[in-house]
Amino acid sequence: MAIVPVTLTVAKRFVREHHRHSEPPTGWYYGVGLSLDGELVGVAMVAPAGSKKGFYNKKAGRVIITDDSKRSRPWKAMVSDAALEAMTTHGAEGTSGYLPPLDGPLLLEITFWVQRPKSHFGSGRNADVVKPGAPFAPTVKPDLLKLARAVEDALTGIAYRDDSQITCEILQKAYTSGQPRTVVRLVPIEAPGTHRPIADDQLALVSEEAA
Repeated sequence: MAIVPVTLTVAKRFVREHHRHSEPPTGWYYGVGLSLDGELVGVAMVAPAGSKKGFYNKKAGRVIITDDSKRSRPWKAMVSDAALEAMTTHGAEGTSGYLPPLDGPLLLEITFWVQRPKSHFGSGRNADVVKPGAPFAPTVKPDLLKLARAVEDALTGIAYRDDSQITCEILQKAYTSGQPRTVVRLVPIEAPGTHRPIADDQLALVSEEAA
């Protein structure tokens, strides 16, 4: 691999092709590219509005694009690490390998368990009891779709080749009194007729009681 110079036009095109959820910066201070066997496999852009990084992941066997955000980067890295662990195979004598990213259409289910604020609970002997008037579901930021996009980006190149393979998606954001967590379920859609839109009366919101 080698670090190579890139123009703003080339770098922006690379980001658009590999990171469709976010527009590349309109300007920059500087940027560099990463070349593998003469092919551009990554870019780093330092811009007034922020940065994006692209790096070649040997385990995944492809380029992964990330937002250079101090707030989102560690969480998305944790999701990617969990995906790599899920795609790891363990053989005899301590050997291990990695399953290739899934192909074809996929169903993605994500439930974000958000910790309840202390204000939702009583006091004294009722400190562990949720108040009757407390909201049953989180209607505060972060936005559900933004959370889902972060997970989709973190799984790209590891669990599946591209998030365009997701043809059905079920997203939920719910409160928990326990450990906040993200639960992801990824299912290949193998036969025609198994991918049906979910009717309103079929969608059941998760709750702590059901968790």
